[in-house]
Amino acid sequence: MIRTIRPTDLVALVTFEGRALPNAARARHALSQEHQRPLPVSAILEQWLPFEGRRYTWVAVHSFSIHGLISAQHRAGRSAWEVDWLIVDSLDHAEDVARHLLDRLSAEGGEAGAQKVFLRLPTDSFLVNVARQAGFWPYLSETLYRWAPQKRPAVPVGAVSPPIASLRRKTKADDYGIFRLYNLAVPESVRRAQGVTFADWREARELSPGRKQELVSVQEGKVRTWLGLAQSSQAGMFDLMLDPAEAGATEALVQYALRQLGPRAPVLCLVPEYHRALRRVLEEDEEARPVAEYITMVKVLTVRVPAQGLVPAQA
Repeated sequence: MIRTIRPTDLVALVTFEGRALPNAARARHALSQEHQRPLPVSAILEQWLPFEGRRYTWVAVHSFSIHGLISAQHRAGRSAWEVDWLIVDSLDHAEDVARHLLDRLSAEGGEAGAQKVFLRLPTDSFLVNVARQAGFWPYLSETLYRWAPQKRPAVPVGAVSPPIASLRRKTKADDYGIFRLYNLAVPESVRRAQGVTFADWREARELSPGRKQELVSVQEGKVRTWLGLAQSSQAGMFDLMLDPAEAGATEALVQYALRQLGPRAPVLCLVPEYHRALRRVLEEDEEARPVAEYITMVKVLTVRVPAQGLVPAQA
């Protein structure tokens, strides 16, 4: 039986956590985390019980035991959901449990007004085929690169390259310029999945963990470069989007991002397959290590629209 999670499931949840089953879903905020189990009771309560609508969680229950769990949170907007936990036990019916969990999440998401559900999985996960059967389709392959903590040389005074000198903090007025850059830099097949309109794109943007900073470079009134930096206690992370005509600035921008994120924690960069310039720079960087390959999938939901009807006019 698939149902929402309840406070009375606490004992079963503790037992389920104690099995140390892997989480197959790889949301951006968890890419740097190594999940340790079993979790303390307080963490289980905070993580799984849906306080204040921040999380949506369902469990597969049989004979008072939990055999699978799925949860989702919003991306930047409420119309785009991200599966951030998908755990099933290793029994023979694991594929059926996973498919039923995905089906239930999709149905409930549509009822709640979600228009899309995103799911990132390791490329070699058996759940990729299960997700396909549940109506998810793959639209993007990504490689996660990692730099170990290390001291990085400072830039000598007067040695700042033109691509770096032109960077400034993003303002709200830059949003449409970044969207236009997104249309230039991202293939149509990916844009159809993530968002074609400005509103859809803004809703579906992924949230990075920790302290965030966005930088842009504007030339002739157009945003040519967007650099996103995020720093948490576990890792730094950066994202880079460039006008194709500015591809030559990629290496300088990567080195700038690494220096900004500092030497104390690992640094991560999730590189989409279409960003060839960035991939080439990282492949040539002896310190950058490819540590994982992911496939990102999406399911477009049917959203329930309230029925229209006539009501008596008030005199």
